[in-house]
Amino acid sequence: FKHLLSVLILFCVTQIGFSQQKQNDAKSAKALLSKAGKSFMNLECKKSLDFAKSSLEISLKNDDYLLAAKAYNLIGLNFDEFSDYKKAIEYYNKGLVLANKTNNDTVKAWLHNNIGNVYCYRKIDFKKGIQHYKKGIEYSKRLNDIYEITFSKLNIASAYFANEDFNSGIIYLNEIKDYIEKEGEIEAKISLYSNYGLYYNSLNDHKKAEEFY
Repeated sequence: FKHLLSVLILFCVTQIGFSQQKQNDAKSAKALLSKAGKSFMNLECKKSLDFAKSSLEISLKNDDYLLAAKAYNLIGLNFDEFSDYKKAIEYYNKGLVLANKTNNDTVKAWLHNNIGNVYCYRKIDFKKGIQHYKKGIEYSKRLNDIYEITFSKLNIASAYFANEDFNSGIIYLNEIKDYIEKEGEIEAKISLYSNYGLYYNSLNDHKKAEEFY
């Protein structure tokens, strides 16, 4: 009986130690991911990539699918910045596989939107890019995330316009106009008005186009 009790105590202590280690690892992975994000925003891509890869390694070791998916997303963003579109898509898709094992629709929306960006703006596969944009909007709608919905719709409108499909793009642009004018950041407003300029230019309404430009 004493021997059995000792084994049980040892098992409990081991489990507690394992749990604490996992918590410490998760904390470390989150800190590295935060550093990766800040470095990326500062255009320090090499540093960002190193931090994201370190975070990914810890997350995969602990089967933390959500953190790993976020790390894959950041790695993809860095390769996109390096103009290595093949690797960017590869890492985004790896992130998507893991994100789909979680209930986090925000990360799924990010990844679909980023894949859409690569396919459309790098002129790789326009149809596939639009499919990913629409999937991203679907996830954002589930969350009622107005900011992400607006961001995705602005991207999809820009993609249609870049492909000279103005009739499809204007639908998305009209849906987000009021929100961007009231709540949008300066970059979003510039993109909105530039796209309206393109639209009216396509209709040969040069006066209206100039007004938006």
